[in-house]
Amino acid sequence: MQGPNTKTTSYDEVPYPSKPFRQTHPDRLATIAHLFGLTPPPIDKCRVLELGCASGDNIIPMAEQLPQSHFVGIDLSGRQIEMGRSLLERTGLQNVELRQMDLLDVDGSLGTFDYIIAHGIYSWVPTNAQDKILSICSSNLASNGIAYVSYNVYPGWHMRGMIRDMMLYHASRFREPAIRVKQARALLDFLAKNSSKDSAHGRMLADEVEVLRRHDDGYLFHDHLEQNNAPVYFYQFVQHARSRGLQYVGEAEMSAMWSGHLPPDVAATLQRVAADDIQIEQYMDFLRNRMFRQTLLCQQGLRIDRMLKPESLQRLYISSPLAPVDGGGDLRPAGPMKFQHRSSDVNLTTSIPLVKAAVSYLAEVWPASIAYLELLSQASKRLKLAPFSGPEQVKADSEALGKSLLEFYLSGIAELRCRPDVFTVKPGSKPLASVVARAQAEMGYRLITNLRHESGMPDDLTRQVLRLLDGTNSREDLLSKLQKMLKDGTLVTSGGPDATKVPAELRRQLAEALDGSLSYLASNAFCLR
Repeated sequence: MQGPNTKTTSYDEVPYPSKPFRQTHPDRLATIAHLFGLTPPPIDKCRVLELGCASGDNIIPMAEQLPQSHFVGIDLSGRQIEMGRSLLERTGLQNVELRQMDLLDVDGSLGTFDYIIAHGIYSWVPTNAQDKILSICSSNLASNGIAYVSYNVYPGWHMRGMIRDMMLYHASRFREPAIRVKQARALLDFLAKNSSKDSAHGRMLADEVEVLRRHDDGYLFHDHLEQNNAPVYFYQFVQHARSRGLQYVGEAEMSAMWSGHLPPDVAATLQRVAADDIQIEQYMDFLRNRMFRQTLLCQQGLRIDRMLKPESLQRLYISSPLAPVDGGGDLRPAGPMKFQHRSSDVNLTTSIPLVKAAVSYLAEVWPASIAYLELLSQASKRLKLAPFSGPEQVKADSEALGKSLLEFYLSGIAELRCRPDVFTVKPGSKPLASVVARAQAEMGYRLITNLRHESGMPDDLTRQVLRLLDGTNSREDLLSKLQKMLKDGTLVTSGGPDATKVPAELRRQLAEALDGSLSYLASNAFCLR
């Protein structure tokens, strides 16, 4: 391991907002590789490298979820690496290394990795560093490994690039990062307010203002005001990858590859005019005005089969955020049954009894995932069919359900995993929460990472409850500790239990709030037991 790097970067001045990216998780990468006929390394004992890891908030939670695997993160920003090491020290995790290191210095001595992650750096570095990223993804990648690289793409970035140029022009006269960001936002607001809303230009500016309002200053500074931001066309990226001995596998967001979203005549035309999968993907970028990709790569020579097959589900676990509309319905009749996505306006209507039974069961256990064969068995029982009554019936049922679930997955209304969940959706008698989530709560993180590798924002009381879930406290223990904290002023909540209430009423209020916090933490995958 080399000594501290003396180089400083803009990320030392303004740290980039570091968080988990679920689409980079080895589970996601291995699942997609499996669906495409590859044999990726088992993730329960794998080696993972993240280039540009910032403060490690992406791979540190992975290390807790995969304790027998080893994770290495490198970043040029010493400030961000130290921030990550502070979190690591709180967690006690031993299977993660964070190194301050220039990716240009990476060589064979770093070792070989089963999974390599490069999220949000390819487009934001000079061309020699872009080439180095792909060289690492080839030279340091295991023979059956998977690399993830995200980058900005044309044609979508042509419009966003114009806005970037405007902000850069105005902000370039200011030196301090905070002032540059403030001035860039002010210019964009000015242009959006004073451009015709009836013009394409005015609507584009208004849309961009809304997008940037949802992001913090660190995002705007590094994604829009950095010196380097070089989008490419998808086919150009693939050509670059091929020159480094890599081939295209697919996208981390599988729904982005599915032409089923397109009208049938459009999809048919694409199949006719495109010579291969790469050309189809490029034409779909043209149609969708795409501006960002999250591409998976593997070594050249491996055989990829993108014809998804229902039998590939038999080794996977399924979950779905769909819930029955109006509480459910009759499963056996051929009549339609409607399901609604829990956090979007996406819905599903199906009349296939086995599918209705399966999705109803998945709704009851969400966010937990179920092994495919177990799901088939549970759905069959709900329809009072004899599960696995014979090989022919099993095959027919499995194919029918498998085809539907694959379509749901490609539509973004079902999730697939290659390993069982590590979390519980019901808190035990002495709840134990994720060590990373507890450490983040103690350190005052605004966003807390759960065991689905997603971010949540618990309220003040729930954060305090989370800190206490070390597996040693019963519900009564938690209640007593919270009551003491409320009385001595170490627990302050907004709109929660009132410390001025008489003891009996205070305890009743606190017990009710505690039950709500425990329910939130368990149902949102923060608890191991």
